[in-house]
Amino acid sequence: MRGSTAAAVASYPGESKAAVIEDGDRLLDSASFVGPIPALIRDATSAVIRNARMAGRMNGVFRREVPEYPLAAVREAITNALMHRDYSPLACGTQVQVNLFTDRLEILNPGGLFGAVALAKLGSPGLSSARNQHPRSLRRPG
Repeated sequence: MRGSTAAAVASYPGESKAAVIEDGDRLLDSASFVGPIPALIRDATSAVIRNARMAGRMNGVFRREVPEYPLAAVREAITNALMHRDYSPLACGTQVQVNLFTDRLEILNPGGLFGAVALAKLGSPGLSSARNQHPRSLRRPG
């Protein structure tokens, strides 16, 4: 589908993909999404929040459910993975992967470091290199 990309979300019962639950299942939930980037951001973010653990916070006599991962942070991380992924023919057919484990959330995207960014330079002030200019508009309204 032209103008589309893909993302997959999987929730695991332990701290690795090899962990299993009593009945032998290795996945608690999984979903794959194909479509335009805004739809992928919405669907993948919803899948993460649906599978994340919830905490209860008391505010006086009222309890409020709070997801394990803040919605804004999840959305930003997924947006960044889609925005900075490799869309070249070499990466065709690969997808952004979102993996929830009991101790962490991993978001993986096709492609490695790009442009002037090198492993030794990570964390340097002012270091920036955009692989894809068009998806940047998703981050800034209007």
